[in-house]
This record gives sequence, C-alpha cells and structure tokens, in this order.
Amino acid sequence: MAIRSGNPAFLPACTPLGRLEKQFVGSQVAGAGTVDGGCDWNFLIGPGYTAPNFLRIETLALVRNGVSAPLRMPMLRIQGTGSLLGQDRIADLPVRIVDTTVRNAPWILRWITVGPRRTGGSLTPDETAAAFGDGEASGDAVTIRLEARIVSRNGRGEILPDGFLRLSAGPEDPVFGWNEHENPRSSLARTVRIGFSGPFDARREADGAFVLRTGEIRLEPGCHASLCLVHWTGAELDLAGVPAMHSESPTLPMPDPYRDPDGVLARTRKEWGDWLARSQAPASGDPRLDLAIEGMLVAIRSCRCFDGGFMACPQAYSFSYLRDSHGGLRGLTACGYTEELRDFILWVDRRVRKFGHVPNGAETGHDAILLDLGLPEENLASESTAYYVLLVRRYLERTGDLSLLKQVEESLRRAVDAQLDVALRHDGRLRFHGDETERYVPSVDGRMYGSLPDWDLRNFSLAAVAGALASARFLTEYLARTGREGEAQGYRDAADWIRDQVDRHFLDRASGCRHTTLHPDGTPSPFPILPHRLMPLWLGAAFPEGGERTDALSAMADLRPDTGFLPVCPGVNEGFPGHTLGYLLYDLVEMDRPEEETEAVFRTLVDGGLMGASGTYSEFYGPHGVENSHNLNIFSTGINLEALVRYLSARGRRAAGGARP
Repeated sequence: MAIRSGNPAFLPACTPLGRLEKQFVGSQVAGAGTVDGGCDWNFLIGPGYTAPNFLRIETLALVRNGVSAPLRMPMLRIQGTGSLLGQDRIADLPVRIVDTTVRNAPWILRWITVGPRRTGGSLTPDETAAAFGDGEASGDAVTIRLEARIVSRNGRGEILPDGFLRLSAGPEDPVFGWNEHENPRSSLARTVRIGFSGPFDARREADGAFVLRTGEIRLEPGCHASLCLVHWTGAELDLAGVPAMHSESPTLPMPDPYRDPDGVLARTRKEWGDWLARSQAPASGDPRLDLAIEGMLVAIRSCRCFDGGFMACPQAYSFSYLRDSHGGLRGLTACGYTEELRDFILWVDRRVRKFGHVPNGAETGHDAILLDLGLPEENLASESTAYYVLLVRRYLERTGDLSLLKQVEESLRRAVDAQLDVALRHDGRLRFHGDETERYVPSVDGRMYGSLPDWDLRNFSLAAVAGALASARFLTEYLARTGREGEAQGYRDAADWIRDQVDRHFLDRASGCRHTTLHPDGTPSPFPILPHRLMPLWLGAAFPEGGERTDALSAMADLRPDTGFLPVCPGVNEGFPGHTLGYLLYDLVEMDRPEEETEAVFRTLVDGGLMGASGTYSEFYGPHGVENSHNLNIFSTGINLEALVRYLSARGRRAAGGARP
C-alpha cells in the first residue's frame, strides 16, 4: 500500500443523467460490473465476453481503528473514459474507488484510495467532486486496512500458495445470461486470479466466502493511502492471432496494474480520449445531451470483444446477437466510427464460412458456439440475416471501400439468397425470425418480460419482408457497381417481384396501411406490432407508392399524449421496447416532417425519464416507462443514438438554411 502526502488527483465523475443503475467496465478481453446503484460487483468475465460469470458477489470494506464499515458508494463513469468512479466518506476518511483497465488487458483493476482525513459528513452523488477537497485536515493518525469478501458463482475457488485467490470456470459451467440454467456450456476453461497490490492474507469462511484482508496501515494526518485489487483472467486463447486486434496495434507497453495505477488510468484516459475525439456527432448545445451521447458511445464500445463481436448487454446477454450488434453499430457509424463495423463484418463472415449460415448469435472470444435457439431454417433466414447485409451496405455507404465487400462477398450472397429462397417458397413472404425483441415486451411495469398475443413462428412478418427487399436491392447495386450487370439483373428482378407482392398480401385497403403480421393461411392478425410498421423505412426498404412512409407516419396516431410513449400493441400491451421511439424519430427525420412532430419525439427520448445514469437505454419499459433491469443495452442505445444524431444534424441544417444532403 502506497502512502502519499496531500490529496489524490481530482477525477471528473459524470453527473447522473437518470436513475442510478448497474455499470460495466471492460477491456475487450475482461469485464466487470456493479450492482444497481452501488460499488459491489456481481459480475466478472474473461478472457472473452461470452464466458461464465465468476462472481456471485464481491464487497469491499474499510476497517478504521478496528471498526469495519462497508463501502456502498454509487459508481459513475469518469468523464471522457469507460472507467468508473465512486467516492464517499467513512467517518472523517474520504474513500475513492476507481474501476478501470486498458484496452486488450486481461485484467480489471479496483484502485482504492483512503484519506487524507477531513471533517464533514457523507457525500451525495453530485458532491463527489469535492470528496477530497472540502473541510479541514483533522485529528491524529489512524490505522486502516481493506477487506474484500468474494463469493464465487459456482462455489469453487482456492487460495494459492502465494496467497492469491483463484476462481475457475470450465465446460461444466454455463456462460452468463438472464437464464443461465438454459444457456450453453462454456467452450473453454477459464480462471481469474484475485489479490491486492500490497501484503494481504486470504481465508475461506464457513459459508464458502473468501475474505482477502490487507495488513494494517498507519495513516498520518495530511496523507492518503492507495492500493489496488487486481482481477487477472486467463484461458488458452491466442489473442495475438485475432484479426480485430491488429487494427488497434498498441505500441506502448502494458502498464502494471499492481504497481502503477496512475499509469493505468493515464493510459485508459488517453485511449478513450483519442477514440472519443474522432466522434462526428454534432454538438447539441445542451451539455447534458452531449454527455449522454458520449455515454452511449462508451457503453457500446465497451461491449466490443477483442475478436470484433459485441456482447449484447452486460450481465444479461453474453452472446453477440446480429440484432443487437446491428443496432449498436448503427449508433457508432452515425457518429463516424467504421473500424468497429469492419471488424464485426469480418467476425460474421468467419462464422458464416464455418457454420454455413448467418447465426442468430454466436459467442465472442472463440468460435465454438452458435446461439440459434433451435429455430427452423426458414425462421433463421429472416431479420438477423438481413441485418448482416445491411451492415455491409452501411460500411460501403460510409467508406466507399469495395475491397472488404470483395472479401466477404460469398457470405453476403449467402445471406441474400437465404432470404430470397424463403420468399420464393411463400409467394414473396418471409416468416418471423422467432426471437424478435418485440415478442417479449412486458405489459406490466417492473416486469422483466412479457408476451404478445397471436405469436406463432409460422406467421409471416412485414418487417422480415422489408429486410429481404432492402438486402436484395443492395446486392443488386453492388453487383452493378462492380461491372456484373447480368448477375445484378437477376437480383433486381427478384427484388421487384417481392416488392410487387407486398400490397397484395399485407395491405389493409380500409386504412391504407399494411398489416404487420399474417397467419399461415394469409389472414391478417388483429394485433398490430407498431415497431414493425416503423421498421421498413428504417431498414431502407421501398414499398409500392411509398407505403413504408405511410405506415411509419400512421404510428403517430398511437403516441400516448400523457407520456409521449408508443406502445408495442395498442390497447393490448402498452409496454414498449427501448428502441421504438428511436425508430420513430429516425423515420420522421427521414421524411422531413415538421419540427413540432420531430421535436416532441426527441424530447421524450431525452427528457422522458427513459435514460439511465450514463445516458443509455434499457431493453424494455412498462406502460409508464418503468425499465427492466437490462440497461446498457446496445440495441436500444445504438438505435436511439443514431436517431438523436440524425435529428441534431437535421436541426442544424434547418437553422443554417441548408437542404438535406
């Protein structure tokens, strides 16, 4: 434990932008997360993000003159980084925790600083900046030590001869997730080695918990003590051989988390600062919204694994789902980031080459496990398959780089052909994928999940047809652009044929809008799924006579005037996915609708109580906007981020008297 005179360096904690919530810090290799609104950890993974969770709980306590006090401060993001900061006082001792790491490190560091002694009470979250500065230095020397109490998720663990704690997880353990008993087993044996940076002892208690305790330190007035609790993960993974890591090519030596926490924090602040400086998001004129946009970018980027896949949601969904990754990447690319998009396209391409199809989801960090949920081939061809194609389209739009498309052309064609094959079997229609987010919306505030009526895997989906149509159009354009007009014409004819069938099957002539769901016999479901009316325009599909615009605009009639929320199925399920208003705002901007319409939806997204502390959005909300616990959700967050950025850009053009580019 290092003893220094004076105050530790000031760190700028972000002001909470919404409710306190779980937080996550990740290096792309290892990651850890806190419980709601506190500093306890209940989540530790690595190497790779699709892995078993080592922890049931890890708590910290400060022992001052023999009296133990638990550390309970909320953790907030350090501005300009993906690191976390918590500050409070235990009696007259300021205590600070920094959870941090550096990119591609196999470890997560908890850097704890205690002192100097100050008069004054405990701190509220918005007073943390003053934690080490207000009040007078006081009193005589005190003795302190730190304790960490750790309970492993699977009950296993051992104290090594050098005193460090080692937890292990292997093929007998499920990867983490919302429903671990049904999740696939891990494909690798993994370990984590946990210990303090200074002298400490470890013991196992009768209840199975492990306690790590530092030696006592005498803290003189005017001095502060600093030490680190390091969590170092390991597995037999060839990290150097992963293509996505080559794009980062770190040239600096990895700082030592045991001996140089200042160097760790300086390195991660530079890494994040350099990355955030590349953002092309327009300034909003609202410091709170600018901070929220930064928080959304950091949250999505933190979920990127070293191999290019994206963990869908920390502490909830460990796999890289095509659906969630597509949403997150739309947010990143709206702000000008394309390297992550390129690496993810290559990540999908490798799995298509190995397994023969675009998966619903797959593990990150390794390529042994797919997550197709036992869905039939016809269902797997819908939605997620289109998302892969449309990410390739987005990459070409943003970069003009044809070389990547030539590299992945085989998997690109396979993805388009899979959708067209199903459409040809069913007269231009595609079935639901089966794992659509909208399927699980809770109808009661505070519930994790819910359901929709009349759900059947055999039903036909308007959104899936839109995805296939947009996919075929893009492949047509790509082939024509590369001089293969004959091949392009075949896909053009297929796209035209699908387009011509849309209204024949889905149009409700009484309302002028399309049904979102058809039964296997072709009759419409009486339960519209409103997000699926918004998706065709968002996906870039073009229906006859601009039908995708008519459908999107019709959703405005169902906005709830008291809240501004848009239910998933009006009158039946008034809950909604976290991204629905993002779809709507995107579509309104795309249609260049009047400012009063777009402004209302924009304000609900920003000021409607939906954001969490870091500016991110949850997976689902009940009818009154009560979120489920799957915060830091890259799907909802990415879609809303893109919509907010597009709105701000359009508002800036209007203010400057410019036209749409």
